Amino acid sequence: RKAVPCATKDVLLRVSESVLGGVLCPLVAEAVRESDLEENVVAGCDVRTRNCVITSAKLATIGIRALERWCAATEMSFVQIQQYCKGSKTNISEVICDAVYSKDEYILDAVAELIET
Repeated sequence: RKAVPCATKDVLLRVSESVLGGVLCPLVAEAVRESDLEENVVAGCDVRTRNCVITSAKLATIGIRALERWCAATEMSFVQIQQYCKGSKTNISEVICDAVYSKDEYILDAVAELIET
């Protein structure tokens, strides 16, 4: 993209191992696993008390979309993402397969977009 600062892709590639393997893949794995266990939990914020509830399904959606955006920004394939996630002992392919069976439509939309990338 023309609006992206010079060398952004290179910086993202350099930090891929720590971000993907250390944070994003384990976060997505845990959120997908927990998302089907939650029942009757409503996400939202109370403006008066500033208390917010972020469900595991919402977190899984955000994480999967982040993976999709990372792939797009770095032109990384899903196979390369898998290699980075192996460092954290996270099988991201298995996680995405589990997400396909999610009851949450937002997770399913995020998975579809990741697959299209």
